[in-house]
Amino acid sequence: MSYHRTDRRERAVRIGGVVVGSTLALAMSFFGVIALVSGDAAGAFDRLPLYVLAMAASFVAGLVTLDDYALSGETVLRWATALAVGTFLFVGLGSEGIVYSIRYPGEVLSSKLFVYVVSAGLMATGIGFWVAKYRGEVGLGSDNRL
Repeated sequence: MSYHRTDRRERAVRIGGVVVGSTLALAMSFFGVIALVSGDAAGAFDRLPLYVLAMAASFVAGLVTLDDYALSGETVLRWATALAVGTFLFVGLGSEGIVYSIRYPGEVLSSKLFVYVVSAGLMATGIGFWVAKYRGEVGLGSDNRL
């Protein structure tokens, strides 16, 4: 009986870590959007080559990793491209959100905006988990090998 309880606890800790990490990454990405829209993302274009490099690396990693699965070339290319675009958005927006948070900590922490942004990140994390589990029901394919 204690084995079952320990197994549940380990799973809860693992999932909790993923939820917290995902929520923080999404929150920083949302702050990145705020920084870009408000014009407070000074130097963002200077950092753009790093974001493109991260995108390119994730594209190649996606191609190499997904090639090990029994998938068509088109499917591998589609998923690797989606991974690259997602990486570009998360790395770019997340980095800009971190820079914005460091430059303007008062704006980030002392307003209700922080609670709203973290809440939005948590909601997006929940939606992401749901879509990952039920992707066949939402028209994203039912191939559970990915």
